[in-house]
Amino acid sequence: MAACTPPEELVGFGALLRYYNNLTSAWVTVGGTKDLTFPEDVTPEIDTLSNDTPDGYRTRIPSLVQELSALDLTFNFRWAQFSTLRGIKANRDVLEWQIVIMNPEQTYMQFCAFITSISGDIPMEELIQANITLMPTGGPTWGELV
Repeated sequence: MAACTPPEELVGFGALLRYYNNLTSAWVTVGGTKDLTFPEDVTPEIDTLSNDTPDGYRTRIPSLVQELSALDLTFNFRWAQFSTLRGIKANRDVLEWQIVIMNPEQTYMQFCAFITSISGDIPMEELIQANITLMPTGGPTWGELV
């Protein structure tokens, strides 16, 4: 697991949230969670109103446009990273994000997104529980770090 060793306080979490820092050319781990959530990958439908069947049933085809829905996450964040995320939101930065599952292969989902909301709860030791909403700007890629 050398590719994505979580900070000591995040060991034991099922998934990690990371963003790519363009200034340092490195992935930064910002939080961990035991609940795995990915953005919903949606293919809308198109009604083919000009091609209705003779028996009166509407026909549909998949849209050429797919989308990732907004993602609401509850993570345990390191305080320094939570402060950084507030700055990312204030600057309206679009960054590359990864949700890394801490399985032996370290499977990840990667997508570009911006932060639409961020909130936090009472600090608990070195971590705070915070909610963050990411709005993807394009499609996802999947891969493995190991």
